[in-house]
Amino acid sequence: MPAGVAAGYVVVRRGKVVLRYRERAVFRSASVVKLLIALDHLRGGKRDVRLLEPMLRSSDDRAATELWRRGGRGEIIERMVRLVGLRDTAPPPADKPGFWGYTALSAGTWPGSTGT
Repeated sequence: MPAGVAAGYVVVRRGKVVLRYRERAVFRSASVVKLLIALDHLRGGKRDVRLLEPMLRSSDDRAATELWRRGGRGEIIERMVRLVGLRDTAPPPADKPGFWGYTALSAGTWPGSTGT
């Protein structure tokens, strides 16, 4: 791995973990959290395609920020943690509530990804 690069991963094949490396290391989520924003938005019965489509198709940060604000910011993460059973997942720090990309998660975040 190049100097200055950090990673963690879990490879799952047919429901079984076949490879893992630092799966519980926590990283800032960047655009991965956009999936949680979209799930929360849809679960709430909303269908703002004008924002969802560019956020998911083109990784549009402006659209993500607007849906993050509408959904209650860190409350989105708290709801998704409970609903999906996420581990190693936390909203952005209190001093950065508007920064959805500061949501913390790990490769072992997803249920079943740690093989347990």
